[in-house]
Amino acid sequence: MIHISVFSTEEQDLNTILSMLSTQEDFEIASRGRCGFDAIISADTYHPDIIIMDLWMSDSKGIDIAPIIRRKSPETKIMVLCSINDAGWIKPAMRAGITGIFIRQSDMDNLDKAVRTVCNEGFYLSKPLMQYAYLYLSTIDSLISAELLPITFLAEDTDPPISETERIIISYMVIGYSDKEIADELSIAIGTVRNCFAAIKRKTGQKNRAQMVIYSLMHGLIGFPLKK
Repeated sequence: MIHISVFSTEEQDLNTILSMLSTQEDFEIASRGRCGFDAIISADTYHPDIIIMDLWMSDSKGIDIAPIIRRKSPETKIMVLCSINDAGWIKPAMRAGITGIFIRQSDMDNLDKAVRTVCNEGFYLSKPLMQYAYLYLSTIDSLISAELLPITFLAEDTDPPISETERIIISYMVIGYSDKEIADELSIAIGTVRNCFAAIKRKTGQKNRAQMVIYSLMHGLIGFPLKK
């Protein structure tokens, strides 16, 4: 069961999200609210698997309270709801430890997929934001916080021996595909996908999917546009 807390300043948005989440048998709403303070209290009290909140709350910005939430509940994942006009906040959101950036206007049909991806140590970025990602992820120094999002890098003159199959799998992973969806898309066994992912982590020194996404974008292991 995935325990979810949802916070949105707009009551209509809040009700829409709660309604969509309630259709999934493995989702359970832990708490809900209308402001950033509510989200912090929820993290401290309920320790949900994931907190979904507006990038712009009535009393704060999501990127400002995300580090507080992570300190209150280190295992809780964070996904922010934003608009296409908020693409410039991709980098500070990632730096704050947010691993899901979701456009509410155009991507609502993928809400359940986004939640599962983020909860499975992945990174979810709504597809309309992909064209902006390269612009805002052009440098690595400002992305990395040793406390919140540690990334391991190879030596500068080392080119990790990533195979073409592994590159394709990475590109699907960045978009948010699950292991099974990647296997189905490529007509390969799910075990092959998992073995490739383990090999990629070993070659690059990354520990989870969120770190793998950032590393792949920064080191040019995948290009734009990504695989669909």
